[in-house]
Amino acid sequence: FVIPYIVDPKPYGLKLAVPFPLAVSSDIFENGFDTIVLVTNIGAAEDFSGGYHASRHDKLTVDLEWGQPGAGMRCVLVRGSPYVTCHYDGVSPSFNAPQMLERFSVDGKAVECDGREVTGRRFEVSFIQSDETWVLYTEYTVTVICLNDAARMSIDAVEPYSGTLRAAMANNCTAGRSAFHCKKRPPADPEEPVFVALLDEHAHVYAEAAEVRFSVDEAHGTGAVHYAWKKRAFNGTDETTPLLMVQMAHHWLAGVEGVELAYPTPFSVSLHGQSWLVAGDEWRVLYKLPQVMWHAPREGDPPRQ
Repeated sequence: FVIPYIVDPKPYGLKLAVPFPLAVSSDIFENGFDTIVLVTNIGAAEDFSGGYHASRHDKLTVDLEWGQPGAGMRCVLVRGSPYVTCHYDGVSPSFNAPQMLERFSVDGKAVECDGREVTGRRFEVSFIQSDETWVLYTEYTVTVICLNDAARMSIDAVEPYSGTLRAAMANNCTAGRSAFHCKKRPPADPEEPVFVALLDEHAHVYAEAAEVRFSVDEAHGTGAVHYAWKKRAFNGTDETTPLLMVQMAHHWLAGVEGVELAYPTPFSVSLHGQSWLVAGDEWRVLYKLPQVMWHAPREGDPPRQ
């Protein structure tokens, strides 16, 4: 359901993976992803013994909830969002992975991940095993403790938090080590973090729900699918900033109105194909409708007429 990530709900929160096209044989391809090491987890330090449940959904979004009011978490899974968005209500955010950190920065400044407390609103991590760079954005200032060893890294808030947290994968060939995402086999040239500035610019606005409707223009022989995103913004930020979403190849082939291409290089590649970052709150995807004929293109067999 969620594109561009693989999202696996767990009792503690969400397990995230970045997919890649995998050739199983000469004629079989599948959406590959690692479920053991090359993953990240978003959740809370508190124990959600009751697990999670889906509290709301529409055609493009699903709300998953853990805990209870005043001590819980709600994540909105949005099809086509380059961010994963979770809302916290009196619990302590946790971001961790069974990987080692190569770099850690807070609000743009390099920091050692050695157990000390650090405070900020933007946390950037680069992993050794997956070669991915992830950026975390918080609505309000958060104090966290970062730990890093050979088997696991973690960023845990020291106190309960009420507000929104967003996470986005900004680069999956950070050091040229990824066998799945770099353009050449490792050792490859590191790819420039060209999406970071865009993700930073749009991180404060997020989709909460979506409305999908259809229309037909008989005079021009076209049909359209309309996507209208219902959005919100971090407290005290510009709500007019357009949503940043990913758009797939079939959207471009059909023709889309209401969005602007944010960057020409594909943001992600999976079995679904390439996807690009676009900015816009309402989409109108146009399709040329085939002409329906009510007669066969040739005469039927006389004995069967």
